Amino acid sequence: MLKKISLFILFLLFVMVISCGDDSKNGDEEKEVPDQEEIVPDEEETVDEDEDEDADEFIDEDVFVDYPETSGSSKKRGDIAQNLHFYDHEDKELSLGHFYKEKKLIWLIFSTYDCTYCKVQKNAIPELNKDDFVDRGFQVILIMNGYNLPVGPKPEEEPEKIAELRDAMLMAYGSQGDHVYGYLSREQQSMFRNFINQGYPVNIFIDGSTMEILDHFEGWSAGIQTKVEGFIDFMLDEL
Repeated sequence: MLKKISLFILFLLFVMVISCGDDSKNGDEEKEVPDQEEIVPDEEETVDEDEDEDADEFIDEDVFVDYPETSGSSKKRGDIAQNLHFYDHEDKELSLGHFYKEKKLIWLIFSTYDCTYCKVQKNAIPELNKDDFVDRGFQVILIMNGYNLPVGPKPEEEPEKIAELRDAMLMAYGSQGDHVYGYLSREQQSMFRNFINQGYPVNIFIDGSTMEILDHFEGWSAGIQTKVEGFIDFMLDEL
């Protein structure tokens, strides 16, 4: 009886081998089966090189940034600015951590498209983004965070709107209109509330070597531009 069972099992294994062989065929052509040495990897080889290279593309660089310890607020002098994440005109994710120790002075601005004071400031930013300031370590980060004040942000319509704004500024102001343009996702709005007190535009000057907030104010007027220019020039010498 045991001998019959053994013969039956061998018969089933033979049928299975034949079935697998039929499935390996593509039309009338039979796929070439590699030698055993080719399909058995070396025991020491545990990571596929191509997969490892692809994985590097998704590594968050901020993981390797020794960003300073922050408190719950980023809206007054002396605070350490939280590592705000945002998206640029190419829909690439950036953060303040990308500019930490890379720039001397960071001017972080939160603005909207229809705010009266934001419109006045929009034309002043390129005039303050001088080539001389940039060469000395100055960085403007303009975050557009609202289409109109009652409706609020519409991140689903970005980054196309950001790209259009950037193109217009480059056409009008040349290199002085070339700075970072960004927007916040819905999820990033919670951190944004730690940067704003009352209303737009929000202006935050940050020491790039420590991420300490040197000045924080909201609003804009034509008369303040000269004072801001003097402040930028002074701080670039001091930092």
